[in-house]
Amino acid sequence: MNEYTIKKNQLIHYLNDYISKPFYMKNVFIGIKVKLLNNQKISQKQFNSITKFLVNEKRFRNRFTKEQIETYFQSLIKNQSHNTHNLTEFMIG
Repeated sequence: MNEYTIKKNQLIHYLNDYISKPFYMKNVFIGIKVKLLNNQKISQKQFNSITKFLVNEKRFRNRFTKEQIETYFQSLIKNQSHNTHNLTEFMIG
């Protein structure tokens, strides 16, 4: 198994735990899990929504900051691309 697959499976494992509990964000967890199962990367916003749960996981608790956890799972998160297009490009082009 490669590193990407290992981290994806770890995150899916955590998501399964969260989905099995009565969290108000259950639909968010399911959406993230579906993306990962379909080998799609998740958005930064989606990842941010689960970091508050990940910091409490035994593996990360008291050893990793949110930033370090994000770095660990970076291969599963879409790169943020900033659109620099403006209306002028569309009007002229």
